[in-house]
Amino acid sequence: MNNKRRVSLEEQKRRKNERAKQYYFENKEKISAYHKAHHQKMKEIDHEYMARGREKARQFRLKNPEYIKEQNAKRRKEKAEETKQYNREWFARNKDKRSAYQQNRRKRAISAGGKLSRDRQHKLMVLQKGKCACCQRDLSKAVINLDHVMPLALGGAHSDDNMQLLCQTCNNQKYCKHPIDFMQEKGFLL
Repeated sequence: MNNKRRVSLEEQKRRKNERAKQYYFENKEKISAYHKAHHQKMKEIDHEYMARGREKARQFRLKNPEYIKEQNAKRRKEKAEETKQYNREWFARNKDKRSAYQQNRRKRAISAGGKLSRDRQHKLMVLQKGKCACCQRDLSKAVINLDHVMPLALGGAHSDDNMQLLCQTCNNQKYCKHPIDFMQEKGFLL
């Protein structure tokens, strides 16, 4: 009995699918026109809804700049904490990789020759007037990274004249790119 019912339900499902296919082929144009009209209507509704939402958000931002600034700072802090936690866990899981990365970097710095003076970061801060060499962000309010203008990976020297100060964001974006390519990417050089 149970098997017969299961077969019967499967048969019903098959027949229903057959009827749906037959109806679709007989009324293709009608269905297509309905879907186009419905899609257009939903697109207009979504466009209006989104426009109202954007305007509402813009008005809110204009009225509450301090709140927005506070929320963005809070999110950045949370993201930084998440990143630090992730990095701690990754380093704990991958001690061999971390060690290899550090050794390779030290070898590149040694093979590139040169040595940095102890007060290089302070001198660069004065030379750059406390701003990021790339985005001109105030470095007193940012995480400062000492960066090789010409990366060690591309044959740059590990010396005072090949160093610059970048904010964390620019340094992460630059990584080991050629300085001209990086600045072109940022839209500064043609």
